[in-house]
Amino acid sequence: GAFEHHVLEQMRNAGHPRAFVGASDMGHPAAGNVGFVVALNQQLARIRVRGGQPQVALALFDRAALLQPSAEAEEGRGIALDMLGRHDEAQAAYRPALLQSPNLVSAQNNLAMSLMLTGRANEAVAVLEPLSRRGDAPARVANNLAVARSMAGAAPRMDVASADPREVREMAANLRATVGAAPSQGAPASQ
Repeated sequence: GAFEHHVLEQMRNAGHPRAFVGASDMGHPAAGNVGFVVALNQQLARIRVRGGQPQVALALFDRAALLQPSAEAEEGRGIALDMLGRHDEAQAAYRPALLQSPNLVSAQNNLAMSLMLTGRANEAVAVLEPLSRRGDAPARVANNLAVARSMAGAAPRMDVASADPREVREMAANLRATVGAAPSQGAPASQ
């Protein structure tokens, strides 16, 4: 986005690729502008998430949350924690994000996905059903709801036109493989 372009431009102008990263340190000249430092940490963290470096991203989101708590920082922490396989901690991070911004679609969707990864498909359905009825929910919410319903043992109702049945079956198979076909909460383990 525009901010990412601005950050990368500032880094190029700094003369050394790592020189600008120090802006998050209290001794750096930009450190007096907390909002800028928080935004910088969050942007760098998102770059690290996309680059497959969740541990670095988590440290950057942690720093941003410490300087200025926000739904974005908490959701970012959740994403990084999920990438690290620390799903219970991730779910604990999504919840304050949703307390701060109850209508944050991405945090609700990410919480539901994290719940599915821990075999808690019924809880994921409870998060996704009301979300899927919102006009601003992206198509992936309907697909994720179908996967959650399938994992919970219910037939995935394709009542949302944007849900692609082939994609839903593929996502369900991938999630089942990821969680080791964990039974849904309250369901007996299969033999």
